[in-house]
Amino acid sequence: MAKSLQDQLITAGLIDKKKANKIKTEQRKDSRKKRGTAIPQDNQQQHRETSRKRAERDRALNRQRQEKAQEKAVTAQVRQLVQANRVARDEGGDIAFNFVSKGKVRKIYVDRETRDRISAGKLAIVSVDSQYDLVPSSLVDKLRQRSETCVVFHNDLHAKEESLDDDYSEHKVPDDLIW
Repeated sequence: MAKSLQDQLITAGLIDKKKANKIKTEQRKDSRKKRGTAIPQDNQQQHRETSRKRAERDRALNRQRQEKAQEKAVTAQVRQLVQANRVARDEGGDIAFNFVSKGKVRKIYVDRETRDRISAGKLAIVSVDSQYDLVPSSLVDKLRQRSETCVVFHNDLHAKEESLDDDYSEHKVPDDLIW
C-alpha cells in the first residue's frame, strides 16, 4: 500500500515525528473551527423560514387528524345511541312510508301502527351506516346535537304549529267555522 505524504516525509528525514503530530493537531483544530462557524445570515433566515413553514404545515395536519378523530367519535356515539334505542320494525310491513333523504325519495315498509306513530311525530327516521332506522322522538334532540345529518325525517308538530301561528297571527279564524 502507498504511504501517506506525511509518512514519506518522516522516512525521508525531512520532518520528525513531533512536528508531524503538531501539524496533525493544528489541522484538526482548524477543521473544528470551520465546522463551528456561524451559518451566514441568508442561510439562517432561510432556515428559520423553512422551519416556520414546516411547523405551520404540521399544525394544520395535526388539526385535520384531530377533526377526523372527533368525527369518528361523534359517528360512534350516534351509532351507539341509535342501536340502543332502535324501534323494532316488522320486515313484513305492508305499507310504504315515503320520505326525502339526500334529495331522493326513499321508502321504508312499516305496519299501520308504526306509520301512524311516525306521522304523529312519536317516531323519527334516522340514517346510520347507509341504513334507515326508527327511533323515539325523545332521542332526536340528542342526535341533532351530535350530528345534524343523521336525522332524516321527524314530523315535529310543535315547530309547525308555531310557524303557522306566526304567519297567520293577524287573521282570526272564527270558532264556528265548519269544513
